[in-house]
Amino acid sequence: MLNIGDSDSGLRSTVDGQVDLCANGRMYGYWNATELAFSGRIIPTNYANFDVRYQAKGNYANGDTFYDTAENTGVRTRDKKFLISVGASGTMGFWNEAKQQFVFWVDSDGKLLKGIVPATLVSGLAEIGVNQTWRDVTKQRALNTVYTNTSGKPVFVSVTGKEQQQKSYIELWIGAVKASTYYKDANSDAAVSAIVPAGAAYKVATVGGAIINWAELS
Repeated sequence: MLNIGDSDSGLRSTVDGQVDLCANGRMYGYWNATELAFSGRIIPTNYANFDVRYQAKGNYANGDTFYDTAENTGVRTRDKKFLISVGASGTMGFWNEAKQQFVFWVDSDGKLLKGIVPATLVSGLAEIGVNQTWRDVTKQRALNTVYTNTSGKPVFVSVTGKEQQQKSYIELWIGAVKASTYYKDANSDAAVSAIVPAGAAYKVATVGGAIINWAELS
């Protein structure tokens, strides 16, 4: 061993073509023709000697695609037309360069602050007209009969009747409320319609008339 400083620290060779680095009687590293190995920390005195691909921790240069600042961290497309940004407070947004604005933004709890979500893509949304279709239920409905909307969503009811005598009428009741009514002389068609809330009872009543068509959006 070539001692440097004391008798148990220095350089030695245990393998042909290799120089071992020893301190206090223990081997901590080595070098040979192809590699340099060391089990401790290597602290350079001059960072300029390092390859340009390596940068000091906490001082990484921002590239064209990724960026990191005290306020935001994000990634952008190579043409810089679109960008996804995460704020320090946990907000996240989608930037459109052409529009020069965030077109979509949510807070740290996932609440939409800006943007449009198609109603058809929202599961469990109790909104009339969303994931509903018109159905002809004329054969399943009768006058002066109470029905209940058990669909869990509002239902739009449209009923056309035939007035067969003078001073006849047709009425659409939702619970105890007359939501729609039509009075007409004989030999004419009359129509009533209304939105029936989820869980509400409804019926169609008439004097001197008959049902021509009963349709429901449900």
